[in-house]
Amino acid sequence: MHGLAKAGLFLSAGIVEQNAGTKDITKLGGLFRTMPVTAVAFLLCAFSVMGVPPLGGFFGKYMVVSAAVGAGHIATSSVFMVGAVLTILYLFRLFSRVFLGETRGKQAAEGSSLMVACVVALAVLSLAAGFLVGWPAQLAQTAISQMPGVAR
Repeated sequence: MHGLAKAGLFLSAGIVEQNAGTKDITKLGGLFRTMPVTAVAFLLCAFSVMGVPPLGGFFGKYMVVSAAVGAGHIATSSVFMVGAVLTILYLFRLFSRVFLGETRGKQAAEGSSLMVACVVALAVLSLAAGFLVGWPAQLAQTAISQMPGVAR
């Protein structure tokens, strides 16, 4: 789940960099006006990485934290939760700095149709993965139950 959404974030960053002509975030701003599709796709992927329900990333984070708590690793769970909060903070800051606010620097248009279609597909898959999470979770549980030495 994380890899799917993170790929969308990196592809969105590539679209912005290629069309704005810079990697310098201080020279970016207000791109939502000219790159709305990329901005929304970035936001959906960011929400998944943050662990916002019902996106796929929520269920991955939930499973990790609940397993750690269930195993008695409260300190590990706490560190993980602090990391999740920091993820929320830095991704919101990045989104607001690049896509919102006043226009700074070159106003880039959307990327090529293929690039934008790919980032949209990753955003849609991040959303769909949240609704369809039962299938891979059930597959994993079935595989675990078939392992030697696992109590049934």
